[in-house]
Amino acid sequence: MASKFRLSLAVVIPMHNEEAGVSRCAETVMGILPKLKVPASLIVVDDGSTDSTPKILAQLKTKWPNKLLIVTHEVNQGYGAGLATGVKKADEASFSHTVFMDSDLTNNPKDLVKFVTKMDYDLVKASRYITGGRVKGVPWKRRVFSQTGNLLSRICFRMGIHDYTNGFRMVRTKMLSGYTYREKGFAIILEEMYYLKKKRAHCAEIPVRLTSRTKTASHFRYTPAQIWAYLRYALLALAA
Repeated sequence: MASKFRLSLAVVIPMHNEEAGVSRCAETVMGILPKLKVPASLIVVDDGSTDSTPKILAQLKTKWPNKLLIVTHEVNQGYGAGLATGVKKADEASFSHTVFMDSDLTNNPKDLVKFVTKMDYDLVKASRYITGGRVKGVPWKRRVFSQTGNLLSRICFRMGIHDYTNGFRMVRTKMLSGYTYREKGFAIILEEMYYLKKKRAHCAEIPVRLTSRTKTASHFRYTPAQIWAYLRYALLALAA
Protein backbone atom coordinates (compact mmCIF):
# COMPACT_ATOMS: atom_id res chain seq x y z
CA MET A 1 0.00 0.00 0.00
CA ALA A 2 1.13 3.54 -0.73
CA SER A 3 1.18 6.28 1.88
CA LYS A 4 -1.49 8.99 1.67
CA PHE A 5 1.11 11.63 2.53
CA ARG A 6 3.72 11.18 -0.20
CA LEU A 7 4.01 10.87 -3.93
CA SER A 8 3.48 7.35 -5.25
CA LEU A 9 2.60 5.75 -8.55
CA ALA A 10 0.31 2.95 -9.72
CA VAL A 11 0.78 1.67 -13.26
CA VAL A 12 -2.57 0.34 -14.48
CA ILE A 13 -2.63 -2.13 -17.38
CA PRO A 14 -5.85 -3.83 -18.52
CA MET A 15 -5.43 -7.23 -20.17
CA HIS A 16 -7.77 -9.48 -22.12
CA ASN A 17 -6.41 -12.72 -23.59
CA GLU A 18 -2.81 -11.50 -23.63
CA GLU A 19 -1.10 -14.82 -22.88
CA ALA A 20 1.49 -14.22 -25.61
CA GLY A 21 2.77 -11.00 -24.04
CA VAL A 22 1.76 -10.92 -20.39
CA SER A 23 5.08 -12.16 -18.99
CA ARG A 24 7.16 -9.82 -21.14
CA CYS A 25 4.94 -6.89 -20.23
CA ALA A 26 5.09 -7.53 -16.48
CA GLU A 27 8.82 -8.26 -16.45
CA THR A 28 9.57 -5.06 -18.39
CA VAL A 29 7.41 -2.79 -16.27
CA MET A 30 8.56 -4.32 -12.99
CA GLY A 31 12.16 -3.78 -14.09
CA ILE A 32 11.51 -0.04 -14.42
CA LEU A 33 9.62 0.56 -11.16
CA PRO A 34 12.72 0.55 -8.87
CA LYS A 35 14.20 3.36 -11.00
CA LEU A 36 11.30 5.75 -10.44
CA LYS A 37 12.42 7.10 -7.04
CA VAL A 38 8.85 7.01 -5.72
CA PRO A 39 6.91 4.03 -4.31
CA ALA A 40 5.35 2.28 -7.31
CA SER A 41 3.33 -0.83 -8.08
CA LEU A 42 1.80 -2.51 -11.12
CA ILE A 43 -1.97 -3.05 -11.16
CA VAL A 44 -3.14 -5.52 -13.81
CA VAL A 45 -6.85 -5.77 -14.53
CA ASP A 46 -7.60 -9.18 -16.02
CA ASP A 47 -10.69 -8.35 -18.05
CA GLY A 48 -12.36 -11.73 -18.33
CA SER A 49 -9.52 -13.53 -20.11
CA THR A 50 -10.36 -17.04 -21.32
CA ASP A 51 -6.83 -18.07 -22.31
CA SER A 52 -3.82 -18.65 -20.03
CA THR A 53 -3.52 -15.01 -18.96
CA PRO A 54 -4.99 -15.59 -15.43
CA LYS A 55 -2.70 -18.57 -14.81
CA ILE A 56 0.39 -16.65 -15.92
CA LEU A 57 -0.58 -13.66 -13.77
CA ALA A 58 -0.97 -15.92 -10.75
CA GLN A 59 2.53 -17.27 -11.32
CA LEU A 60 3.95 -13.75 -11.67
CA LYS A 61 2.21 -12.72 -8.45
CA THR A 62 4.38 -15.15 -6.50
CA LYS A 63 7.44 -13.30 -7.79
CA TRP A 64 6.20 -9.84 -6.76
CA PRO A 65 3.61 -10.47 -4.02
CA ASN A 66 3.59 -6.88 -2.81
CA LYS A 67 4.28 -4.95 -6.01
CA LEU A 68 1.96 -6.74 -8.45
CA LEU A 69 -1.73 -6.22 -7.75
CA ILE A 70 -4.26 -8.21 -9.79
CA VAL A 71 -7.94 -7.35 -10.15
CA THR A 72 -10.19 -9.76 -12.04
CA HIS A 73 -13.36 -9.24 -14.07
CA GLU A 74 -15.14 -12.57 -14.29
CA VAL A 75 -16.43 -11.66 -17.76
CA ASN A 76 -15.00 -9.29 -20.36
CA GLN A 77 -16.29 -5.74 -19.81
CA GLY A 78 -14.15 -3.81 -22.28
CA TYR A 79 -11.07 -1.61 -22.29
CA GLY A 80 -12.76 1.33 -20.58
CA ALA A 81 -14.10 -0.81 -17.77
CA GLY A 82 -10.61 -2.17 -17.22
CA LEU A 83 -9.19 1.31 -16.78
CA ALA A 84 -12.03 2.33 -14.46
CA THR A 85 -11.42 -0.72 -12.25
CA GLY A 86 -7.70 -0.02 -12.25
CA VAL A 87 -7.97 3.60 -11.09
CA LYS A 88 -10.49 2.57 -8.42
CA LYS A 89 -7.96 0.06 -7.09
CA ALA A 90 -5.20 2.71 -7.21
CA ASP A 91 -7.39 5.08 -5.22
CA GLU A 92 -8.24 2.42 -2.63
CA ALA A 93 -4.51 1.69 -2.25
CA SER A 94 -3.81 5.45 -1.78
CA PHE A 95 -1.51 5.96 -4.76
CA SER A 96 -1.19 9.68 -5.44
CA HIS A 97 -0.85 9.23 -9.21
CA THR A 98 -1.94 6.65 -11.76
CA VAL A 99 -0.35 5.90 -15.12
CA PHE A 100 -2.46 4.10 -17.72
CA MET A 101 -0.69 2.07 -20.38
CA ASP A 102 -1.34 -0.87 -22.67
CA SER A 103 0.05 -4.37 -22.35
CA ASP A 104 1.55 -4.49 -25.84
CA LEU A 105 4.55 -2.28 -24.95
CA THR A 106 4.02 -0.08 -28.01
CA ASN A 107 4.75 2.69 -25.52
CA ASN A 108 8.10 2.21 -23.82
CA PRO A 109 7.87 1.63 -20.04
CA LYS A 110 11.17 3.55 -19.74
CA ASP A 111 9.06 6.68 -20.29
CA LEU A 112 7.61 6.17 -16.82
CA VAL A 113 10.72 7.98 -15.60
CA LYS A 114 9.61 11.07 -17.54
CA PHE A 115 6.16 11.00 -15.97
CA VAL A 116 7.62 10.99 -12.47
CA THR A 117 9.41 14.29 -13.14
CA LYS A 118 6.00 15.97 -13.66
CA MET A 119 4.02 14.78 -10.65
CA ASP A 120 3.07 18.36 -9.75
CA TYR A 121 0.55 18.26 -12.63
CA ASP A 122 -2.97 16.83 -12.55
CA LEU A 123 -2.65 15.29 -16.01
CA VAL A 124 0.42 14.40 -18.06
CA LYS A 125 -0.13 13.08 -21.57
CA ALA A 126 2.44 11.17 -23.57
CA SER A 127 2.68 12.83 -26.97
CA ARG A 128 3.80 11.60 -30.36
CA TYR A 129 3.33 15.06 -31.81
CA ILE A 130 5.72 17.31 -29.89
CA THR A 131 9.48 17.75 -30.19
CA GLY A 132 11.15 14.46 -29.32
CA GLY A 133 8.03 12.39 -30.04
CA ARG A 134 7.51 10.16 -33.06
CA VAL A 135 5.59 7.26 -34.57
CA LYS A 136 7.41 4.21 -35.95
CA GLY A 137 6.06 1.19 -37.82
CA VAL A 138 2.38 2.19 -37.48
CA PRO A 139 0.24 1.59 -40.64
CA TRP A 140 -0.49 4.75 -42.62
CA LYS A 141 -4.28 4.40 -42.17
CA ARG A 142 -3.95 4.48 -38.39
CA ARG A 143 -1.57 7.43 -38.62
CA VAL A 144 -4.00 9.43 -40.75
CA PHE A 145 -6.89 8.75 -38.38
CA SER A 146 -4.73 9.66 -35.39
CA GLN A 147 -3.40 12.90 -36.86
CA THR A 148 -6.84 13.99 -38.05
CA GLY A 149 -8.49 13.12 -34.76
CA ASN A 150 -5.86 14.96 -32.76
CA LEU A 151 -6.08 18.06 -34.95
CA LEU A 152 -9.82 18.19 -34.32
CA SER A 153 -9.31 17.52 -30.61
CA ARG A 154 -6.81 20.37 -30.28
CA ILE A 155 -9.37 22.73 -31.80
CA CYS A 156 -12.19 21.52 -29.57
CA PHE A 157 -10.51 20.84 -26.23
CA ARG A 158 -8.05 23.78 -26.14
CA MET A 159 -6.11 22.35 -23.18
CA GLY A 160 -2.62 22.89 -24.60
CA ILE A 161 -2.27 19.18 -25.42
CA HIS A 162 -1.09 17.88 -28.81
CA ASP A 163 -1.91 14.16 -28.49
CA TYR A 164 -5.40 13.68 -27.02
CA THR A 165 -6.01 10.14 -28.26
CA ASN A 166 -2.88 8.51 -26.83
CA GLY A 167 -3.91 6.32 -23.91
CA PHE A 168 -0.48 6.53 -22.26
CA ARG A 169 -0.98 9.17 -19.56
CA MET A 170 -0.61 9.96 -15.87
CA VAL A 171 -3.45 11.40 -13.77
CA ARG A 172 -3.53 12.60 -10.19
CA THR A 173 -5.61 9.74 -8.78
CA LYS A 174 -7.96 11.90 -6.70
CA MET A 175 -8.98 13.80 -9.84
CA LEU A 176 -10.80 10.62 -10.94
CA SER A 177 -11.87 9.38 -7.50
CA GLY A 178 -15.59 8.65 -7.49
CA TYR A 179 -16.04 9.40 -11.18
CA THR A 180 -18.20 6.87 -13.04
CA TYR A 181 -17.11 6.34 -16.63
CA ARG A 182 -19.80 5.92 -19.28
CA GLU A 183 -17.61 4.47 -22.00
CA LYS A 184 -16.54 0.84 -21.96
CA GLY A 185 -14.29 1.03 -25.03
CA PHE A 186 -11.34 3.13 -26.21
CA ALA A 187 -13.42 6.35 -26.25
CA ILE A 188 -12.91 6.41 -22.48
CA ILE A 189 -9.69 8.31 -23.24
CA LEU A 190 -11.57 11.34 -24.60
CA GLU A 191 -14.35 10.98 -22.05
CA GLU A 192 -11.71 11.32 -19.37
CA MET A 193 -10.20 14.36 -21.11
CA TYR A 194 -13.64 15.99 -21.22
CA TYR A 195 -14.18 15.34 -17.52
CA LEU A 196 -10.73 16.65 -16.59
CA LYS A 197 -11.25 19.76 -18.68
CA LYS A 198 -14.41 20.51 -16.71
CA LYS A 199 -12.38 20.06 -13.52
CA ARG A 200 -9.78 22.53 -14.85
CA ALA A 201 -6.95 20.02 -14.66
CA HIS A 202 -3.41 21.43 -14.81
CA CYS A 203 -1.83 19.66 -17.83
CA ALA A 204 1.60 18.86 -19.26
CA GLU A 205 3.10 16.57 -21.91
CA ILE A 206 6.11 14.32 -22.33
CA PRO A 207 7.51 13.21 -25.71
CA VAL A 208 7.26 9.50 -26.54
CA ARG A 209 7.88 7.18 -29.46
CA LEU A 210 4.95 4.94 -30.40
CA THR A 211 5.70 1.66 -32.15
CA SER A 212 3.45 -0.98 -33.67
CA ARG A 213 2.48 -4.30 -32.09
CA THR A 214 4.70 -7.17 -33.20
CA LYS A 215 3.73 -10.12 -30.97
CA THR A 216 -0.03 -9.74 -30.56
CA ALA A 217 -3.03 -8.26 -32.38
CA SER A 218 -4.62 -4.95 -31.43
CA HIS A 219 -8.19 -4.95 -30.08
CA PHE A 220 -8.87 -1.48 -31.54
CA ARG A 221 -11.07 -1.14 -34.63
CA TYR A 222 -12.00 2.01 -36.57
CA THR A 223 -15.75 1.41 -36.67
CA PRO A 224 -18.31 4.21 -37.26
CA ALA A 225 -19.51 3.80 -33.67
CA GLN A 226 -15.97 4.11 -32.35
CA ILE A 227 -15.26 7.21 -34.42
CA TRP A 228 -18.52 8.85 -33.31
CA ALA A 229 -17.76 8.06 -29.66
CA TYR A 230 -14.47 9.98 -29.98
CA LEU A 231 -16.06 12.83 -31.93
CA ARG A 232 -18.88 13.28 -29.42
CA TYR A 233 -16.52 14.21 -26.58
CA ALA A 234 -14.54 16.56 -28.80
CA LEU A 235 -17.74 18.43 -29.66
CA LEU A 236 -18.87 18.47 -26.02
CA ALA A 237 -15.51 19.97 -25.07
CA LEU A 238 -16.26 23.07 -27.14
CA ALA A 239 -18.77 24.17 -24.51
CA ALA A 240 -16.91 22.93 -21.42
